[in-house]
Amino acid sequence: VSTEVPYHPFNYRTAAAIFIRVVSRHGKVTMRYWMKPLTAPPGEERWSQSYYL
Repeated sequence: VSTEVPYHPFNYRTAAAIFIRVVSRHGKVTMRYWMKPLTAPPGEERWSQSYYL
């Protein structure tokens, strides 16, 4: 994640671009981590998602 980009209204686009890039690079492994918070109760899985990305 680039820390050079200052926060601005379109920062979410940068985050989305990075996320898409990670997904395309790691494929199923990334999807598995991304899908977990949707199926598991919020808690440690949410932190795992944030740490992984």
